Amino acid sequence: MEFSPEEIMGIEFRSYAKLNLYLEVLNKRADGYHNILTIFQMIDLHDKIHLNFNNSGRITVKTTRKDVPENEDNLVYRAIERFQEKTGLEFGADVFIEKNIPPGGGLGGGSSNAVSTLLSLNRYFNYPLSLSSLKGIADSLGSDTAFFLYGGTVLAQGRGEKIIEILPTPDMWFILICPNFSVNTGKAYEEVSRALTKPEGDVNILTEALKGEDIERIGSNLFNHFTALLMDEKEVVEVYTKLKNSNGVRGVSITGSGSCVFALIDERDAAGRLLPQFQGNGYCWICRSISSSEYVKQFNKMEA
Repeated sequence: MEFSPEEIMGIEFRSYAKLNLYLEVLNKRADGYHNILTIFQMIDLHDKIHLNFNNSGRITVKTTRKDVPENEDNLVYRAIERFQEKTGLEFGADVFIEKNIPPGGGLGGGSSNAVSTLLSLNRYFNYPLSLSSLKGIADSLGSDTAFFLYGGTVLAQGRGEKIIEILPTPDMWFILICPNFSVNTGKAYEEVSRALTKPEGDVNILTEALKGEDIERIGSNLFNHFTALLMDEKEVVEVYTKLKNSNGVRGVSITGSGSCVFALIDERDAAGRLLPQFQGNGYCWICRSISSSEYVKQFNKMEA
C-alpha cells in the first residue's frame, strides 16, 4: 500500500514491563519447554516505541541499547513480519525503541515490545485481525507474550501462554532493583527443574488477596521458584536481604528467572524513602501497578 506524506509520520506507543507475583515451575515438557503456573502483573516501567511507515517495503529497527538486536532477531521485527503475512498488508517500517526496560532481568521487555507493536499495528490498520489471531502470532514469538495482549493482572499456565483468569488490579507500589548482570533463561529453567521445591506461597490465597485488594496477604504469598537459584549471587542476596528487613515492605521476590528483585511497598511515600538506599545496587525504580483498562486505552478495546 502507498502512504501519503502525513501518514509516513507514523505512531508512538508505550511498551510496559511485567512482574511475576507468583511463578511456580511445574515440570519439563516433551518439547523442551517447562509448564509453569504464574501471576503476571504489569507495571508502569516502559519503553517508548516510534514506528514510522514508508513505501520502501523494508523493516528497520534501532534501539538505544547496544545489547538489544537491531535485525530480524529483534521480536519487533518478527512481529511486523508476521502481521504482514497474516493480513497481506505490504508496508515499510522504521522502528526506534527507547529502551528503559533492561534485557535479561525477567521483566519481559522484548515480548512487550513485540506485542504492543502488534496491537498498535492492528489499531492503525483498523483492526484487520481478531484478538485470537493476534494471540496466535504472539504465541509464536515467545512464552510470556500472550499476557501483553491483556495487561493488568493475569493468572496463566502452560508456558505462560494459557490465560486462566484476568484478575482485578489493586493499586500497588513496588521498588524494582535490577543488578548489573543478566540471566540466561534457558539455563536457569534447566537448573531449577532439577530440584523443584514446594512453593512457599499459595497461588489460591494470592489470587483471593488480589481480588480483595489485601496488600498484606499479597505480600506474604509472593513466590518464585528461581529465588533459591539466585541466592548464589552476592548482588541478589544483598538487595533481597536489605529489602526484607526494610520498614514498609510487605513482600520481596524475583521476577521471571531473574535477575531483577522487587518489593511490594505499603505506599508511594514509603518507596520514596527506601529507594536512595539502593542507588548503588544497579538499576532502581519506583513502579506502580497498571490495570488492563489503563493499558488497552492506547490500543482501544478489541473483540476476539
